[in-house]
Amino acid sequence: MASASEQKPDLSVILPVRNEADHLGPVLDALLSQTLAPHRFEILVVDGRSSDAPRDVVSAQVAGNPHLHLLDNPGCLSSC
Repeated sequence: MASASEQKPDLSVILPVRNEADHLGPVLDALLSQTLAPHRFEILVVDGRSSDAPRDVVSAQVAGNPHLHLLDNPGCLSSC
């Protein structure tokens, strides 16, 4: 049987964002406060070339939350 760290998450929350730094913090706080065990879900923030600071918002929370990931969306697809 695979350990919790080797298991794939049961749920992926995908947040395509572009210039949403003002709203991203509260959304991440709510998602990270879920009662589901952290190894059972992942949060993927996909930045579409924002001119505000969503990367700073995510970076501030990544250290204590290994299931939170920041991805690039250089084509600005879906969030624009």
